[in-house]
Amino acid sequence: MRRRLEGRVELLESALSRTRALEKALRRGDWREVLRGQLSLVSDLLEVEATLPEAMERTARRAELEGWSRDAPAVKLIRTLRSHRERLGRRVLSRLEGLALRPAGDAPLETHLRQLEKLHREDVNLLRGPGEPFSIRIDAQDGTLSLVATLFGPQGALGLSMLLMWMLRMESLMFAMLGPGFILSLIASIIWTSVTSPDAVWLTPVRLVWKRAGARTPLTVRLEDVVPESLALEDGRAVALRARDDLQVRLSRFSRAQAERLMAVSTLFLEPMVRERAARVSHPVEVGVFEGLLRRDGTWRPGKVVLMRRGAYFFEGTRAGAELLRAVTGRTLASRVELEWVLEGLLWQTEVDLDALLVAAVNALGGAVWSAEGTQVAMEVPLEQELHLTHGTEVIVGRVKAPERDVVTRILATWR
Repeated sequence: MRRRLEGRVELLESALSRTRALEKALRRGDWREVLRGQLSLVSDLLEVEATLPEAMERTARRAELEGWSRDAPAVKLIRTLRSHRERLGRRVLSRLEGLALRPAGDAPLETHLRQLEKLHREDVNLLRGPGEPFSIRIDAQDGTLSLVATLFGPQGALGLSMLLMWMLRMESLMFAMLGPGFILSLIASIIWTSVTSPDAVWLTPVRLVWKRAGARTPLTVRLEDVVPESLALEDGRAVALRARDDLQVRLSRFSRAQAERLMAVSTLFLEPMVRERAARVSHPVEVGVFEGLLRRDGTWRPGKVVLMRRGAYFFEGTRAGAELLRAVTGRTLASRVELEWVLEGLLWQTEVDLDALLVAAVNALGGAVWSAEGTQVAMEVPLEQELHLTHGTEVIVGRVKAPERDVVTRILATWR
């Protein structure tokens, strides 16, 4: 039978052995480290994957035509191999989805194996490399979730158990339950932390790095490989994107604000001009941002103020962030875009380039651009109270919040 099948039995046996080895590796908790050390587990299976489906089909057809029994070695081999391939396919899909990937469920196993191989071909270095003078970190967890984690963490659970024991007014029970109560609260905290601990994204001018909570190894995608049109906000709390090799990523578990922030900054960094300029800059531009009022023609107009050493920029209305993003990328997002989020990604431009972008956005909104040389600062008014700027007949006033006061003070010192 082996001679009649012309080597196909040997191919099926080899594929079964390689399938079992990879399946065993993917069942382990440290499967990513195993694959990085033994990537041949994937590449060896890929060597036979291209010809394997046809070999299985031809062998099964011949067995049916010639009436081989179910117990024939070749028939049993095909049946066993199919069973293991189905389990391996589900396991690979599960592992890819656990890395925030979105593999197509109807794609062949070979496609998923190649994605798995690509992700583990190189070690992900979290140290910034050439062309990465900075990184922006965005955590999935927000302040509300942190408060809940604190309330239900070890201290909160222990406090709750102590309160219950006080209510029972039983001293003996207190001493009896204090130790077990603390252990139970600690276990509950560990479980809670594993569920709610923050995932994190780092953005540099070169790549996006995604670290799932509890994962030892992050996922990385080069920004030049991302299809800009694929970037989308899903369900208000997840950011999805697709790379040019059809690798689909879904970054989830974010609060709405953090998802919108990631969407805005990612849209900015997918612009080649922004990445190229940022990679050449060694220090960020200092800017101060605060809400203010512009008095023009006897009317007060609300908006946001940006201060730089070159001058002041007043964005009228509430669309400052969206308009600045559109001025840079030409894109308008349906989601919220805060001015601070866009500026966070634009600080690593030259001051001349950032000035040009701010001017374009201000002009589109009908605001004001004042040079430092022609702007007067009311020094008799403490910055803690209010900031007064005058330019000709126009006035800008606003309250600078505490976190911004130091940088605003440094900027205003260069205007004198």
